[in-house]
Amino acid sequence: MARGSKQKMNKPDQDRTEEIIRTLSDLILTSIQRLSDEDLEDVDPMKLMKQASDLIRLTAYKKSVDIKNKKLSEVGFGAVKDKVFEALARQYPELYEKLAAAIDELSEEEENYNGGEE
Repeated sequence: MARGSKQKMNKPDQDRTEEIIRTLSDLILTSIQRLSDEDLEDVDPMKLMKQASDLIRLTAYKKSVDIKNKKLSEVGFGAVKDKVFEALARQYPELYEKLAAAIDELSEEEENYNGGEE
């Protein structure tokens, strides 16, 4: 494995699965590029296409799972946030109003900074 690949995989904030898939893809492509004309004649193109298809399918499945997990996390966070704000409004109305005003102000600043795009 190339040194750059190992260095990429040592970053703690990266998804290991994506790095493994990327590394395998790189290794497969490098192996194919190194094949001589005689070796290529012995390669079953249908088997090669199936393996490439399996790798693509795996990548698509992983992305789908990541999207579903992100949506579940956002829904869960939204529910917790709603409960916290309801309790805050009920028990500490002054603090709730200050917090709501600060959030509105930050949201407006964010919109102005992004040019109104979301």
